[in-house]
Amino acid sequence: MSKAQAIQSEDKEFLAYTSRFLRLIDSLPGIVFSGSNDAQWSMQYLSRGCLALTGYSSDELAQKGGEAFNAITHPEDLPRVLATLSAAIASSEPYEVEYRIRTKSGEEKWVLEKGHRVLDEDQCTCGIEGFITDITPLKRAEAALIQAEARWRSLIHNSSDLITILDAQGTVLYHSPVLKRLLGYHPQNCEGKSAFGLVHPQDRKQVQQTFQQAITHTEFTLTVEYRFRHQDGSWRFLESTGRNLLADPAVAGIVVNTRDITDHKRTESALRQAEEKYRSIFENAVEGIFQSSPEGRYIRVNPALARMYGYDSPEELLAHLTDIGRQLYVDPERRAEFQRLIDQQTIVTHFEAQVYRRDGSIIWITEHARAVRDGTGKLLYYEGTVENITDRKRTELQLLQTTSELKAIFQALPDLYFRVDHDSTILDFKAGRRTDLYLEPEEFLGRRMTDVLPPPVATQFSGAIDRILSGEARVDLEYVLPMPDGEQTFEARLLPLLQTQIIAVIRNITKRKRAENELRQAEEKYRSIFENATEGIFQSSPSGSYISANPALARIYGYDSPQELQHHLTDIGRQLYVNPDRRQQFVHSILEQGQVTDFESQVYRKDGSVIWISENARAVRDRQGNILYFEGTVEDISARKQAELTIHYQAFHDLLTGLPNRALFDDRLNQALADARRYQHLLAVFFLDLDRFKVINDTLGHAIGDQLLQQVAQRLLPCLREIDTIARWGGDEFTLLLPHVQTPADSVKIAERLLASLKPPFSLKGHNLHITASLGIALYPHDGEDGTTLLRNADAALYRAKEEGRNGLYCYTPMLNSRGHELLALESELHKALEQQELDVYYQPQINAATGEILRLEALVRWQHSQLGLVSPQTFIGLAEENGLIMPIGQWVLETACHQCRQWQARGFPGLGTAVNLSVRQFQQPHLVQQVAETLQYTGLAADRLELEITETTAMQNVNLTRTLLHELDQMGVGIALDDFGSGYSSLNYLRQFPLHSIKIDRTFIQELPYSVQDQAIVKAVIALGRGLNLSVVAEGVESQSQLKVLRSLGCDIIQGYFFGPPIAAAAMTQLLEQCTCSESGQPLLPQPKAILH
Repeated sequence: MSKAQAIQSEDKEFLAYTSRFLRLIDSLPGIVFSGSNDAQWSMQYLSRGCLALTGYSSDELAQKGGEAFNAITHPEDLPRVLATLSAAIASSEPYEVEYRIRTKSGEEKWVLEKGHRVLDEDQCTCGIEGFITDITPLKRAEAALIQAEARWRSLIHNSSDLITILDAQGTVLYHSPVLKRLLGYHPQNCEGKSAFGLVHPQDRKQVQQTFQQAITHTEFTLTVEYRFRHQDGSWRFLESTGRNLLADPAVAGIVVNTRDITDHKRTESALRQAEEKYRSIFENAVEGIFQSSPEGRYIRVNPALARMYGYDSPEELLAHLTDIGRQLYVDPERRAEFQRLIDQQTIVTHFEAQVYRRDGSIIWITEHARAVRDGTGKLLYYEGTVENITDRKRTELQLLQTTSELKAIFQALPDLYFRVDHDSTILDFKAGRRTDLYLEPEEFLGRRMTDVLPPPVATQFSGAIDRILSGEARVDLEYVLPMPDGEQTFEARLLPLLQTQIIAVIRNITKRKRAENELRQAEEKYRSIFENATEGIFQSSPSGSYISANPALARIYGYDSPQELQHHLTDIGRQLYVNPDRRQQFVHSILEQGQVTDFESQVYRKDGSVIWISENARAVRDRQGNILYFEGTVEDISARKQAELTIHYQAFHDLLTGLPNRALFDDRLNQALADARRYQHLLAVFFLDLDRFKVINDTLGHAIGDQLLQQVAQRLLPCLREIDTIARWGGDEFTLLLPHVQTPADSVKIAERLLASLKPPFSLKGHNLHITASLGIALYPHDGEDGTTLLRNADAALYRAKEEGRNGLYCYTPMLNSRGHELLALESELHKALEQQELDVYYQPQINAATGEILRLEALVRWQHSQLGLVSPQTFIGLAEENGLIMPIGQWVLETACHQCRQWQARGFPGLGTAVNLSVRQFQQPHLVQQVAETLQYTGLAADRLELEITETTAMQNVNLTRTLLHELDQMGVGIALDDFGSGYSSLNYLRQFPLHSIKIDRTFIQELPYSVQDQAIVKAVIALGRGLNLSVVAEGVESQSQLKVLRSLGCDIIQGYFFGPPIAAAAMTQLLEQCTCSESGQPLLPQPKAILH
């Protein structure tokens, strides 16, 4: 086949295909179109469906092009269609538009046009093509659906019921707008939430179960009543019915119709309550209630009627009484009378009759009943009430009998009786006693009372009669008549009788008036006593309120008047007594004994303050023995009680410090020991004594000493527990009781706390005093099982603490008892030591560290006992301090040292001086300066050759006193050394103020000096301090060459210690001095000083 033939063959096939395609398009409903992008939008192709859709043939429309389509397009839709086409061409996107057309026949149709633009080879729009489909049936269906939906929505909106659609889980898919009006919620706020969340918790399970049944059984119609929370918080009763339409694709849910039945429920509840109330009245009424038939049979009766007639139940009565007239009434005619009256009047009241009870006994009843008829007037039944009036009938009978008896009694009464008419004419009278008649009996009848009585009395009676006739129920008169035996007083009571008559009952009350007058006088006397008594007087009810009270009682309780007291105190037991049980005890005592005397209580005054009162009272009873009230007196005994408390307090407390005294301490100790024995726990007893208190007391006076004791007590108290006791034992001694101690270490901790509390200085009237204390401890049961032993052993431990240097504590050990006896014996021997010249003075040199000169000799007292040998100063100096012997011993040492020094000066050492230690008591004695001056004058020693040594502790006990004494001694020329520097309470400020000449470094800093960097630093600082204050520095306790070497390297001025020799007696010291040469300054110079010092 040639190429031309092949092309020809292909063209034929294409034409055939095109022909089939066009036939297919022409057979389709609607219009397939293709238009050119020219000014007229000329149509290149329109399918034959054009005729069926528009009534125009494709040729007719093609000729006119786009204008033809614009012409048949509904004017309202044309702008929208053209805008859609323009947008599609501009965006190259397919378009879709619905609009109306008008056919050739004038019919209006809805069409759907879909299309897209066509591009040429240059990608420019060359045309548009698409199809147009008739959608009129669809639009009509949509319109019908919209109308139906509108009608349905209108129906739902205007319905009084709520329409709800739920899914299978109970989630709200839809709520009709009625929800807002019905329950207060906006539907859109509830959609998507569980329908059960606001159901009442008690109803929720039932609602959910019903809902599940509707899910499970598609034919099940859901019906349920429940409570639902309104938006305002209230609960509404709802009734819901629904059907499962989950399978219906148009609904796909459970459709529920809900209505508010709250009012219906309330009505039901009200009806039920009314019925229950009526039934309760019917069942529980005390009167009988019945319904009976016209034939004479009970239809219905209540339990009260059954009981009245003697039956066990209404049912038994109905079964037994089948003929009321014959079986019930004693007189059957009464039933007939009952029916006759009710037929005539419809209602009968107070119909009385006698009836039989079941047991045959007879009772009286009264009936109230009415006839009940239907709408035509036909009698249905009788209904009414029955009351048992047997008791009333019995009472009426008794009243008749009583009336007869009263008439007889009345005739026997002594009173006068008059019956008068409206004009006071006497119609009748009775004279009880002939002596009470003003006139003869025959002179009364037929006469007017105003005529037979004296004018003043007649006027009274006339006015009384007028008042009775005016309507008053009673008028009482009192008048006086002249009688043969004197004036008599009468009282009259006028009462109305019938309409125009009056009765007057008259009684002679002369004796009563006389008694009343006497009683009034007695009452006035009692009232005067009552009002003016200094003691409180009262009457009170058994229930606890004041019936009467006198002014004195009001004043005692702090009220302005008795009336205010009675108004305020309405419950005596609760408002007045501090302990409310006291009122019950008061009443109980009166009931048991008939009276109470000296009944003491604490009560509140109006202002809340508490006072003590003493009550004396008795019970006043009626003739039957019943208590009417209590009456008695009240005395304020607060002052007496306070005096008793003060006496009691003073008996058991120290008046100076306010602390318990020995008696109270012993009592508490015995109680604590009993408790400790019972529960087997530790108990501690402390004995505390102030160190050197006597010196302060003697020096500064007892007033300062007393204040110091008070401040010491104030410092010690906070260190103790609430259960502990501290007492002032006497003087400056205190005892302490610590019950319930866990371990011995706990008692030591408390003791340390006590001692530490005394360290800060005491400021007393310009004096800053430093005070320390010693403390002894004894424990139960280790150190004693009774109070006496524990106190004795604590005292022994205290003594040991003082021996060891004071300002410390010591725990008791059995060895202390024997030691205590030794000290007592030693104290006795010490008194003899001065007399028997057993005391001696030893001397130890103080050497110039640079030159080897002996500057002075320190005097140290020693005791050479005839039997005990040499007694340590640590042992007997403390004893001397305690018993006061330190004063004569100290003065003896001062005189001996000065005298001996003067002798050595005379032997060729004129520059030699002496140093003497002063104890606390010596230093603080009032005449120290005078004694020193007299000693120097007596011995002939120059003042500048004497140096007095005091310890830091002594100096700081009373800074003001120290400053004064030191200045006086300095003005005399006496040197002052501060001993044990660094070991006490020294203050650099005070050190600067004191006129010192030297300071002595405490031996504790010298012992380890060659090996201790810290001690070297301290000593160096002290030496620098001394130089800065222009003071000599003495190092005491020097015992080795190495110590000496360090001290010299540090620039220490003066050396003292065993390195140069121990303290020795005066004779031995004289031999030592004889080996020395005299320096230019007149002082002994050590032999070979360089060898010794270097």
